Amino acid sequence: MEREEFIKRLSLGLIAVCAGCTNNGSIPSPAPAKTVASTGTGSTGTGTTGTGTTGSGTTGTGTTGTTGTGTTGTGTGTTGAGTTGTTGTTGTGTGTTGTGTGTTGTGTTGTGTGTTGTGTGTTGTSTGTGAPTLASNQTAVNLATSLLTVGSQVRTNGILVFRIAAANAPASFVAVQGQCTHQGGNLNWKANGPYILCADHAAEFNTAGVNIVGPNGRAAGTTANLKVYTTAVTSGNYLVITT
Repeated sequence: MEREEFIKRLSLGLIAVCAGCTNNGSIPSPAPAKTVASTGTGSTGTGTTGTGTTGSGTTGTGTTGTTGTGTTGTGTGTTGAGTTGTTGTTGTGTGTTGTGTGTTGTGTTGTGTGTTGTGTGTTGTSTGTGAPTLASNQTAVNLATSLLTVGSQVRTNGILVFRIAAANAPASFVAVQGQCTHQGGNLNWKANGPYILCADHAAEFNTAGVNIVGPNGRAAGTTANLKVYTTAVTSGNYLVITT
């Protein structure tokens, strides 16, 4: 250990190798080392305190939007003014006075545009034989002298007229063309049929004018149907037929 300590001190320069070593080669004890004290004076460092500049940003000022003002609509609708309808004239028909023996005359009912006319013709009060006034497409039968019983018939102005019921009402009479649609043969009412029969070829028709048996026994519909006319009964018991 002494040798190792010596070598360590030698390497550190703390001792010098001397020539006066012992004969036995041992290393003498080293001389005590001198202690030299040096006082060092260090300078105190003074650091500079940094001063940062405070940033000051400019505050942005937004422009306020302009408030929009809408224009209020002021259109005024024109009020429609309808024209008041004209009041219809009250009918003032006057019945024709009968002259002689016959039925009383009947007045024509007046009609006005607007309010319906309510006038009624004055009924003739004298006894006479006057017939009603007819249009060009009308024919009259005096029920006081013709078609007195159910089944009776009359031919007038090419029209066959016959009675099928007792009352003096339009539904009690039938009026059809007087000639057959086949070849123009005369037609007759057969109350016991009941049907309308053609005198020439025995074609048969019902009261609605429909052909129900063809000429010479052929099938129904082999000849045209008959024309059927409207009937009306006046207060003076005239049957008026309109073609």
